[in-house]
Amino acid sequence: MLLTDIKLIISGNVLEKYTYDKDLAVGFKRDGGYSDQHERLKGMSKEEVDKYFEEKQNLKERDRGNRRIESCMRARNNIRRLALNNFGNHSKFITLTYKKNMQDLQESNKLFKTFILNLKRNVKKDIKYIAVIEFQERGAIHYHMICDIPYTPHEKLAKWWKHGSVNIQDISKVDNVGAYLIKYMTKNVDDERLVGEKSYLRSRNLDAPVVLYGEDALRVIESMELDKKNVVYSSSYNTEMNGVCNYTEYNLQRNINQTVENSITHKVNSKQSFDSESVESCSLMPLTETKCDSARIDSSESSMLTINDTKEAFTIDSSSSEDGRTELDLGCPVIPTSFADTVILNDGI
Repeated sequence: MLLTDIKLIISGNVLEKYTYDKDLAVGFKRDGGYSDQHERLKGMSKEEVDKYFEEKQNLKERDRGNRRIESCMRARNNIRRLALNNFGNHSKFITLTYKKNMQDLQESNKLFKTFILNLKRNVKKDIKYIAVIEFQERGAIHYHMICDIPYTPHEKLAKWWKHGSVNIQDISKVDNVGAYLIKYMTKNVDDERLVGEKSYLRSRNLDAPVVLYGEDALRVIESMELDKKNVVYSSSYNTEMNGVCNYTEYNLQRNINQTVENSITHKVNSKQSFDSESVESCSLMPLTETKCDSARIDSSESSMLTINDTKEAFTIDSSSSEDGRTELDLGCPVIPTSFADTVILNDGI
């Protein structure tokens, strides 16, 4: 058993630090159960035993609401961390809806699982996915799913779902896919439709977030200089066993973007010149080695910028400069390097 006042949870690019007034007992298991209760009841009279069970039942009733709230919060945190640890903003985010007013959750989940089987069979991959359940105002069920399927034409997805519409959402600008996913989870803990049912569905092949305690947590905090990073959220709350808990959340992707912006000492106008006649494609290199592995401008698609195989729109000023070069408007600050062949983009695009 380890006694420590610090815990660190690492879920992809998000780190959560917990510090407690009183030490956590990591690895401690409460005996509880029949043996504890049996010892407590020894020597009690019948009236005392009856009173004990009556108070226990009253306590259970009072705590039922709190337990449901805590259960809902645990589910949301679990899904948020799993999403962060297994997906990114290049993953696919798909919403599945029903044409008919489907309100039978068990039947709906069967149809969703059939859709997953169709996906696996056709993309030939043991896909990772998390889907959260949301109810429309009319009561109809729909699913918001994040997954790692490769590019698949919309018409094929619609054919495999076949019960309604399929909407693919662009999450390329999202830096916290976990928070983005759980905002769709049903927040009403008293929703009778979810009694005895999970509010989400997930594949079994997801990687769990890393949880560190004590010296292991401190080593990571020190090596990453975490206390020098920007805090995205913090709070304090009372715990039953460990006093006040101070919670701090860091998003390393936001810190990377901020570092990139701060590192640009010589920003130029977002228009970069290149010789349209002699340059067939213009290579673009990211300023930081994050998820932007490559980018290019192809003359075959005169209004699209391709970054990690994701297309972004840009505009070309048709009026040429005095030296016959064309202005390329990237819509973001760049650093000029070797003329025309390479520009370095702010990683935030």
